[in-house]
Amino acid sequence: MFLARYCLPRLTFEEWHELNSRHGTASTDSFLRIFGIDLDPTDVRESFRKYYSEVTSNGTKPEIYSGARVGLMWLKEKGIPVGVISTHPQESILQESADYGVSECISAVKGNSPSKKRDLYLLCEESGVHPAEAMYVGDMLPDIEAAKSIGAMPVAVTCGYTKRGHLMEKYPDVDMLDDFSFVPELIE
Repeated sequence: MFLARYCLPRLTFEEWHELNSRHGTASTDSFLRIFGIDLDPTDVRESFRKYYSEVTSNGTKPEIYSGARVGLMWLKEKGIPVGVISTHPQESILQESADYGVSECISAVKGNSPSKKRDLYLLCEESGVHPAEAMYVGDMLPDIEAAKSIGAMPVAVTCGYTKRGHLMEKYPDVDMLDDFSFVPELIE
C-alpha cells in the first residue's frame, strides 16, 4: 500500500519477506528507504496504523509464533519478566497479545519503538534486570544487534520476519529457535 502511493509495484509477501530479511530493516520507514522513499517517521506510523487497520478488518491477522504461548506461560510460571519491544503500534501489540491469550504473561510493552537498543536498555533498567542477565528474542537483524550492543543474550526466532539463512549468515554465533517453546532450554 505504501509503495503504490509512490507509483512502485506492489510486492508479494514473499518478495517483501526476502527484501526485509536481506536488508534487516526494523521499521516501515527504514524499509521504505530501500526504495528511496524518506518520510517523517510520525507520518509513516500514522499510515501504518491506517493500513494495518484496513488489512486486519478484512480478516488478515498476524499469527502468534509457533510455541510462543507455551514458552510465555513457562516464563510466567518461573516468575521471569517478559517485555515486548516492537516497531509496530503499541495498541496493535496489546490487542494481539490479548487475542493470543498471552497478555498476562507480558509485564511491559514498548510499541512504536524508534530504537530497539535504547528501549531494550530502558526496559532492563525499569525491570531491575542487568542487561547481561537479559535474553532478547527477536526475529530481525536489528533485534540481534540491539541485544549484542547492550550485552544481553541475543536469540533469533527463525519463524518471523528474517529468514534463517540470513540470520545465520550474519550471526552464526547466535542461538536460533525454530519454535519459541524451546526458550526454557536456553534458560535452564
